Amino acid sequence: MTEPIDAIILAGDRKGSRGIAGTSKLLLEIAGKPLLMYVIEALDKVERVRRIVIIGPSDPIRDIVQACGSRLSQSTLIDVLEQCDTAYQNFWAAFVHTLDHYEPGQEKYDEELLEKPVLVVPADIPLIAADEVDEFLDGATHLPPVSYTHLTLPTTSALCRSRWAADL
Repeated sequence: MTEPIDAIILAGDRKGSRGIAGTSKLLLEIAGKPLLMYVIEALDKVERVRRIVIIGPSDPIRDIVQACGSRLSQSTLIDVLEQCDTAYQNFWAAFVHTLDHYEPGQEKYDEELLEKPVLVVPADIPLIAADEVDEFLDGATHLPPVSYTHLTLPTTSALCRSRWAADL
């Protein structure tokens, strides 16, 4: 196993987010489970994920975390943070929460601080699977620092490909 990593679930429902059927997407249910619960359960099964930081409307998120408690391992820490106004503010608040002994403004003189790898996923991807996250992290650990999105991995060519894309 490689080094543990913290995961951030972006579950905000302000400004840039759109509700569906009058409710936050993270509360929508599939087969009786909120979308967010699928994401939490998948990340909990990834051995390398040591902590999950969820940022969004904290009261309903805490209810969801409590509801899935018996299905979760006791080794993964789960922290719930109240959302900010924008997706960027949510990411930054969750990211600095993963840092030990962070002081506001520290990033201006400690550039290594910004090199900490974290896994960032949205709350509304119920098809996320632990083995896919493991595969993604396996590929990401052998590459130089880079931003990843949508579980895509750079290939040896100058292209990026998704696991689900046709071979190029």
